[in-house]
Amino acid sequence: MAQPRPRDEFESEGEYLKAYWIMSEFGVDIEDYDYFESFFNGAFNSKCPQTLGEKKHWEALPEVVTIYRGYNANNPMRWDGYSWTPEKDLAKFFARRRPEEGLGSVVCAEVEKDRICAVILERGAEVEYIVTDVGDEDLTEVIQEKEA
Repeated sequence: MAQPRPRDEFESEGEYLKAYWIMSEFGVDIEDYDYFESFFNGAFNSKCPQTLGEKKHWEALPEVVTIYRGYNANNPMRWDGYSWTPEKDLAKFFARRRPEEGLGSVVCAEVEKDRICAVILERGAEVEYIVTDVGDEDLTEVIQEKEA
């Protein structure tokens, strides 16, 4: 797996871990999720460094936020992964991009703003929310993509 610049080029461990997460296009290894959960978990901006733009984005959110996650049926993280987006079409893209991993699906959830642990705006136009505790009770819709 690719890695960001060497650790000693970052001001803090948090900056390094955030860069590692961002450059991990297909996510981190499933066995590393507990480690990243401890990094992201907690109040907004507690461990994951946030840019001024990311802080302003979070502050402007309503108290309840609709989020989406696209995944494939055979992906071990499926809908309970940490990366979510406010954009339904972007979630559909993620659901469809790896058809060899099974039928794509999109889940929609509603979470309180305070459950968003981090905002990532460093992937170009993509907006990513890190939410580590989405449960069945938060889901409002499941959209099953049709097979080609």
